[in-house]
Amino acid sequence: MLKRMKYLILIIFIICYQVSLFSQNQQATLKGYIIDDNGPIAFANITIMNTDSVLQLGIISSNDGSFELNDVSFGDKVMQVSFLGYQKKQVPIHVDSSDMSLGLIKLNPSTIDIKEINVKGNTSVFFVKNDRLITNVSNSSLSTIGNAKDVLDKLPSVFVKDEEIEVFGKGTPSIYINNRKVYDISELDDFDSQRIKSIEVIHNPGAKYDAEEQSVIVIKTKDNVNGFSAKILEQTKIGKYLSDKETIDLSYNSNNLNVSTSYTHSYARTKWIEEETYTIDSDTLWNQYIYSPGKAKFKLNKFKESIDYTINENNTLGLRYLGFFSSIARNLGGYDDVYADGNLYDYVAVESLVKTKPNKQLLNLSYDTKLNDQLSFNLYADYFNTQSTTDQSTEEISQEDDQYVLVNTESNYDMYAIKGIFNYNADNYGTFDFGQEIIRTDGNGYYENSLYSSYNSQYKSKEENYATFISYSNKLKSNLNIKAGIRYEKRIQYYKDVIDNEVDVDREDNKFYPNFSLSYHTNRLSMSLSAGIRAKRPSFANLNGNNVYVNQFLYQAGNSNLKQQEIYSIDYKLGYSFLNLSLGYIYNKNPFSSTIIENSSSSSSSTSILTYDNYKSCQNLNALITLKHSFNFYEPQLTTSISKPIFKANYNGEMLDRNKPSIAINFYNNFNLPKDYILSLDFNYQNSFDSYIKRIEGYKELDIRLRKSFFDKKLSVNISIQDVFDWVESKSIKKIDDYTFVQHAKRETQYIDFRIAYSFNNFKNTYKDKHVSSSELNRF
Repeated sequence: MLKRMKYLILIIFIICYQVSLFSQNQQATLKGYIIDDNGPIAFANITIMNTDSVLQLGIISSNDGSFELNDVSFGDKVMQVSFLGYQKKQVPIHVDSSDMSLGLIKLNPSTIDIKEINVKGNTSVFFVKNDRLITNVSNSSLSTIGNAKDVLDKLPSVFVKDEEIEVFGKGTPSIYINNRKVYDISELDDFDSQRIKSIEVIHNPGAKYDAEEQSVIVIKTKDNVNGFSAKILEQTKIGKYLSDKETIDLSYNSNNLNVSTSYTHSYARTKWIEEETYTIDSDTLWNQYIYSPGKAKFKLNKFKESIDYTINENNTLGLRYLGFFSSIARNLGGYDDVYADGNLYDYVAVESLVKTKPNKQLLNLSYDTKLNDQLSFNLYADYFNTQSTTDQSTEEISQEDDQYVLVNTESNYDMYAIKGIFNYNADNYGTFDFGQEIIRTDGNGYYENSLYSSYNSQYKSKEENYATFISYSNKLKSNLNIKAGIRYEKRIQYYKDVIDNEVDVDREDNKFYPNFSLSYHTNRLSMSLSAGIRAKRPSFANLNGNNVYVNQFLYQAGNSNLKQQEIYSIDYKLGYSFLNLSLGYIYNKNPFSSTIIENSSSSSSSTSILTYDNYKSCQNLNALITLKHSFNFYEPQLTTSISKPIFKANYNGEMLDRNKPSIAINFYNNFNLPKDYILSLDFNYQNSFDSYIKRIEGYKELDIRLRKSFFDKKLSVNISIQDVFDWVESKSIKKIDDYTFVQHAKRETQYIDFRIAYSFNNFKNTYKDKHVSSSELNRF
């Protein structure tokens, strides 16, 4: 069935291409740009009418203000251009050639105050265009919400929880700022929402993206200005402890040179309580209760440097460096109670100190050239290094035997990547992207346990990925767009245990990944249908087969024999006025997730290993609807989603259904108060649901935010209270074979967040870098 789907998508791609060749019988194509005094206007409404004011065609301008209207009949026409906050403009046109350029069409600001417009009418903030959901940030209240992560949390189908970002039904997305890959999520904390023009969420990425990128978020920034700019940010969190972060951003931009530097320092403290109940129903009924409170300190120094040089109008060179140098110290305490067949077997008091130093550095190079009016070439290269050392000292006082354990680990990975893309614009025959990329990752590390030397290990790993891709896009008619592509990847994996001198993994995978999308849009209605095959590869932590000591009875380890997961998906999206709808189906082949197995190296059934394994298959059906409207000063937004898994796994000798759906409700409320204050009340709810062998309990949260800008938006103040009623906690239950593992954690989620930022002549950096290694970086 899955092979048939691959061939079916490929056949559809070929047929649609042939259809497009015969559909080029339109009489004229009109092109141009919509601008104002400050530059291009994205998402402007453009319509073509005949002289009797009868609507014939409509379209929305792109991010750079450009538009292209096909199938325009010859004769006298009237083009009407409109956008929120601007006067409507009507342009008489006489169409008498097959390809007409209308040049720059300038809109003038409306004489009516934009606040009055917001009160009297509604403009769609979200809409579907081509294969993506686009959010118009700069002309909405989202522009003042705080940082980029705050904006993402308010988008349909995007959820931010516990500092993690997830696209509904697609897991963790790859995120780009313009064309540059964001590989450390903390960068979004420093990115001011006022700099964002729009955000695109791509649920089925095309062939030019790595097969592992199941979804992509692209943040488009506002236009830059010449001269010197600066931004200073101070953020303070008040909870059980006081945490702070300081950022300074400096940039200089001229006509052909942009140089920027940034430094961030942050310090944070937190505490938590974790409780775990662990049951093994084997030759003996083992019950273990773990109580482990903890405290942690985080320190971070982050450096960003970039330079972008425009050699001439056809050639641009960019270079970027990112450095993250951090340290984490955790104090863990508590106790373990172990029972055998209901009788106390052991009591263990635990004190542990863990010190970790994870450092990351990235060097990125880009070169863009325009060879002629139809052909351009882009070259991108990455070097990425990550080093992490961990020193753990654990003292266990037991009724049976006291012991002191020292654990030392170290890992070091180097990644090299290069990617070249040709873009060919064949005018009426569509646009082609074709290219190649090569990624190589070399890793090594070790694990040392002073008490259990049999678990000591030293390893070397190597991965190589070779990819070739081609994609095609075209407008079959003025409102109908097609995109299709296919990607071929060859991946080689090698993993060796140096101490045992054994090669655990030595395999090669060759896969084709086709994709297809069809979209239709008018001024009010937009929808798209897309399908594709993607992959999810085990991280290096998932593959590391060496045991990691937790306590005398519990270990953690990866699985070096994990297969990659193949994902077949179909998505439908619809946008109409204040409504956005999303429907999807996913079939997962060889999905991998957590499991629990017997510790074969132990003579007692009381010890076991938390690890990972591949399951046969899992299916998922999902639906999401977002309603957003404005009522005078009140702007509510309601999102409701449901995700239904179809999965079975063994527990106590029976194959149990793990099909409980996830139902989530997100209700966001903005109140535009006098003197430009904005008050937000946000409520989030999710029920308990199944995720493979894990049942995740539900949660609810209420947040309050008050914000205001001063001095023509140069100074912004943002105050929020997170988890007002301290409701948020996490609980999950894993059930597999003879094991039951219940985890419950209460972390610091209730705090006051105070941010103050001052921007001088702020603008977006023009650095045009792209990352070859977008999905690879997420695997470290």
